[in-house]
Amino acid sequence: MNFVSVLNSYLNQFYNSVAPPTKSGHSISAGEFYESVIVRAVKSPEFRERLINNPQAVLAELGIE
Repeated sequence: MNFVSVLNSYLNQFYNSVAPPTKSGHSISAGEFYESVIVRAVKSPEFRERLINNPQAVLAELGIE
């Protein structure tokens, strides 16, 4: 295993242990969070700006408490 794989695995396990709950009460997976927040923030300057300025409101829009 290379360093990046080990680091990715560790971060995934860590995130899953502290994953924020969704409105439905279940935790969002690391992959779901990555796709719905991180990737979108990288691709969209407008979304990134909103996320930086008001993270609670933006995450609430995505169903994340």
